[in-house]
Amino acid sequence: MNRNAIIRRIYGIRAHFKLSVAISLIAVFLSFLIRYFTPITISYVSFYPAILLATVVAGPLIAVGAAVLSAALVAAFLNPLGPFVMTEGDIWSLGAFLTVNLLIIATTDFLLKTVIQCNDQADQLVAADQHTHVLLRELSHRMKNQYAVILAMSRATAKTATSVAEFQHNFTQRLHGLSRTHDLLVESDWKSVPLEDLISIEMEAVSRKGALSVQGPPLKLTPIAAVNLGMALHELITNSLRHGAWSSNHGNVRISWRYDRTDFYLDWHETVEPAVEELGPKGFGRKILESVVPVALEGTSELVLQADGLYWHLRTPAKLIVAED
Repeated sequence: MNRNAIIRRIYGIRAHFKLSVAISLIAVFLSFLIRYFTPITISYVSFYPAILLATVVAGPLIAVGAAVLSAALVAAFLNPLGPFVMTEGDIWSLGAFLTVNLLIIATTDFLLKTVIQCNDQADQLVAADQHTHVLLRELSHRMKNQYAVILAMSRATAKTATSVAEFQHNFTQRLHGLSRTHDLLVESDWKSVPLEDLISIEMEAVSRKGALSVQGPPLKLTPIAAVNLGMALHELITNSLRHGAWSSNHGNVRISWRYDRTDFYLDWHETVEPAVEELGPKGFGRKILESVVPVALEGTSELVLQADGLYWHLRTPAKLIVAED
């Protein structure tokens, strides 16, 4: 047990009033016996350790009482002139004793509080340092994951691009979409992101906006859900602007979601006239919707063309989607 722990334990006796008073009285009584049965010529010297101990275990108020009791014992039983018969010199000695005790009590109490405060600050610094190391390890892990996502995004975008300019544009847009999701996560200390905020920030990034309806209960996403749903929404929005409902003035998009204790469901349904007859070639966007996001969220997805337009359905465990309050 280190010194600070010993001081803290002794100092903690103050919380037990009866125990601290008992210790103080025993210390004063022992000091009186030492003074009574030994040839000490200075009347009050044996009581100083008792006052010091009383300050430590009982606090300054009880220590002052112990000092007054000590002075009374000397005046009553150790005065050669008789009980409470004091000369002018004895009165000055008593005043000096009480003054010294007040200094001892004040100094001891101040030092104890300072030591404990310093110890608490040291513990806080150690805890903060450990927390910083944990955050750095977590940040390193997340950065490695994002590097892997960005690298895969770059390779897949390059496979479907027909020119350097097209690759640069598509890759930049996808990277900006990922960055927007990260901005939301940073604002919430990487804890949770409201799904409606994620939809809004993805919609704010497009230059053209079509008819959109959003329906679902309030929901806060976990970080992994925010990143993956952000990528999916970006691909769906981009595809709708280029080939789907928002490529003309006659289409609209409906986003809806629901969840229970076990599963989460999200639907993207866009209608357009004339209807798209078939899905285009399977590029990176379809891979995100059909493979990357469902696998990352341990669920399943379905991307199909219905009679009135494109439909994407995602089903995944709610524990990976819904962030706990």
